[in-house]
Amino acid sequence: MASETKPTVIHLLPHFHYDTVYLKTYDDYLRDALDHIHEALRIMETEPAYTFMIEQMILVEEYWRRFPEQRGRLRKLAAEGRIEIACGMYCMPDVNLPSGESFIKQVQEGRKICRDLLGVDVRVAWMSDCFGHHPQLPQLLAETGYEMYVFSRGADENMPTPFQWQGLDGTKVWAHRLHGGYGLIMFSSNVQNALELNFGKAGNAETIRQKVTMLQDVTSVACHVLLPNGGDMAKPQREAAEAVRSFNERYEEERMSVQFSTAQSFLDAVKADAQSLQVFKGDINPVFQGTYSSRMGIKLKNREFEWRLQAVERLQAVLLLTDKVDKPIVDFPIQEAWKEVLYNQFHDIICGTILDEGYLDTMKRYQRAERHLSDAAATLIDRMQDHIGEGLVAYVFNPSGFVRQELIELDIVVTTAGVSGVRVINGDGTELSVTCTIVEMDAFGARKLRVAFSDKLEALTLMAYRLELTEDAADDTRSHGYTLHEISGGYVFENRFMQLHISSNGGIKRFVSNSNESKAQWNWVEDGTEWNELILLRDQGDLWLYDEPILNGAYTGATPMNGLIRFKEQLPYSRRWLGQSSTSSTSSIRIEEEGQDWVVLCSTGSISFWNNKLTYTKRIVLDANGDRVRFTTSLTGTGKQYRVIAAFPTNLQQPSMVQQIPFGRVDRGEGEFPAQNWSRIESGDARLLINNVGIPGNGLEGATAWLALTRSAAMPYKAPSDLAYEEGVTHNYTYEIRARHSKEAEDFAEYDRAAESLNMPFVTAIRPSAAMNIAQGPRSDKPEIGISSFHYCCEQNAWILRLYDASGHGATGLIHLPVLANDKITVQEQNAILQSKAEPVPYNRVNGFEVSLGPFQMRTFAIKHF
Repeated sequence: MASETKPTVIHLLPHFHYDTVYLKTYDDYLRDALDHIHEALRIMETEPAYTFMIEQMILVEEYWRRFPEQRGRLRKLAAEGRIEIACGMYCMPDVNLPSGESFIKQVQEGRKICRDLLGVDVRVAWMSDCFGHHPQLPQLLAETGYEMYVFSRGADENMPTPFQWQGLDGTKVWAHRLHGGYGLIMFSSNVQNALELNFGKAGNAETIRQKVTMLQDVTSVACHVLLPNGGDMAKPQREAAEAVRSFNERYEEERMSVQFSTAQSFLDAVKADAQSLQVFKGDINPVFQGTYSSRMGIKLKNREFEWRLQAVERLQAVLLLTDKVDKPIVDFPIQEAWKEVLYNQFHDIICGTILDEGYLDTMKRYQRAERHLSDAAATLIDRMQDHIGEGLVAYVFNPSGFVRQELIELDIVVTTAGVSGVRVINGDGTELSVTCTIVEMDAFGARKLRVAFSDKLEALTLMAYRLELTEDAADDTRSHGYTLHEISGGYVFENRFMQLHISSNGGIKRFVSNSNESKAQWNWVEDGTEWNELILLRDQGDLWLYDEPILNGAYTGATPMNGLIRFKEQLPYSRRWLGQSSTSSTSSIRIEEEGQDWVVLCSTGSISFWNNKLTYTKRIVLDANGDRVRFTTSLTGTGKQYRVIAAFPTNLQQPSMVQQIPFGRVDRGEGEFPAQNWSRIESGDARLLINNVGIPGNGLEGATAWLALTRSAAMPYKAPSDLAYEEGVTHNYTYEIRARHSKEAEDFAEYDRAAESLNMPFVTAIRPSAAMNIAQGPRSDKPEIGISSFHYCCEQNAWILRLYDASGHGATGLIHLPVLANDKITVQEQNAILQSKAEPVPYNRVNGFEVSLGPFQMRTFAIKHF
């Protein structure tokens, strides 16, 4: 190739990986990081060729605020390209566990800070320390303004680099794997965080030559080699300049030279000289499966707040679009809550690989997010402009971009003597069937009534229901859509979709689907086992790895075998399984709630192994009119070094697994992987869908699927982390299953809708008003077109609507808007960071505007009305 005849340029890239939290607290690391920036600036004063990279904008924001006298200099060096921002996100997040919308928020927040403070753009996503990378990243990167992705963990260590990475939708971006890691060379022996191991002596010209030889074994562009000079919290090294001069003198005859460089300069050089690079298509996972369930409280809170924030954003956008409110009155608390959530998505934080003090601070940040968010929806409804009349009204908002028919539960406190029931009347005057239960009563006669009714709400629609208090609880006269019989050791439930035998410990011993007559009486559950079996397993790992010795932090490959349960393996000299709920001698089950539309069974019990004990409460919610089974499982553990899974052993033959990832899905093999909101296993025409709420570890081995729940492990060899053993901590998990036989093509868009319905409940509020008007947002006429985001952007004075193809096959449809008669509408396509991409989209008041999406494609539109 032509590039082989060119001299080799070694791009030496000074940097440090900024840990917001890891083995020290935020404040402790921040002091070190600010000193590192000071030192880099001092080196630049005497070394005019020296460059330096800063990863994350939260650090730039802190430096800018604390040292105003350095602002002009920092901005000048950034404009000259000597200070580089790469990554450029608010924090360096994990890319598997947060949602796709969170990734976009990270970029938007980071780029805004970068633009406002430094006036520069960011083209390279330097994600050096992230634990795995999903195959929708190329599209997400391109849509958020990046040209190259740089990473170190998860890929084949013999894979040539740089390369082109092609995503699910066909988008290609440049990618570079940091062979050997991101801390490859340092020129001083005293530069790293005192809590980090320092694996080598101070480097020199000869060390540079040795590292280049190693890198040349895998480089795909021989004339350009990227050599990162830094590491975790590594202090900038003035000695690097002398090493560069020495190398260039010593190796001039070998046609090699070292220059201080940046990731963007390396990208430009590769683009100019690369002849033809390997195109990689696929998933770069799994990496460090223990991180999927270490410190589960963080994962559960992250998913909760992602969906709640979206729901309030959507409610505000709908009320603004329909002139129910006149200004974005909760924009500030929404943005402040988002910043707390984005901070907690830093890869070490959300993965749980942090010290205890950092964990406690993380949970405090969620508390601050709660304070920002708790009253936002109520404030919006309070400020609606058409409150009139008297009485009680229940407002119910469907935050999803599709129709949902669901059970709605409201709590009403009444003090009037004799009141024990509530009538519910919808907007057209129809009285709905309700179930009303007294759930609390105090000594003075005040009662909390729980009112439950079912209704269908259109996409992004706010409905109002008039509530009338009555002396008698209304009787629901509808016939049951199910049968429930108590038998020895459990219950048998049947509706027109399924038949279940539930054991006394809350497991499903028999599951028969009625969706296919040819499979009548075929039991999905493996003989002698149960679904929702809680299995207590030994786990001698640390916070990164299941059941293995401590992590080799320098390892950059994948860990595909870590976390396999090995259900059939029995070792004669050790025990993997410490216990399981099906053999719990203390279990019992009872009917907790029973209505026309649902039944709730509750089982309690415990699993013990010497000093390890797991106490559980399993609730099974059985849908009278559907084929979903919902589980809410509460776990409290004592003891150390164990983990818990919820297992679903099936009779499927050699099933395959598909998992949802941000804006798409991916086929995955055996093992545990990071899923978003659902996983599906399939064999022939049999498909088992498992939806989850904030439970990323989803696995398959043989014909058994599982969810990774509570984990008790720590890293005492690194930092105080005893809280990660979860002693006495209770976690509440929600997940659901749906088993069907079908020869029809899979409706993956339906899977997304089911998982979103589980994760994003209706928003409800009760107000003393008789307003019965409704508000409605945009809607698509094709279910394959999913709405990923709908929010109001103050900077653009526009509504931002992000759509994606949920089918994986592409879709074309119309987007309808609820516009007022005199409104003028403009629709402009943008990328995900709100930069215009094309001419305005034709809009028609009757038909809306047309959208075509390729397979797995996402598109963003700015909507304005005047």
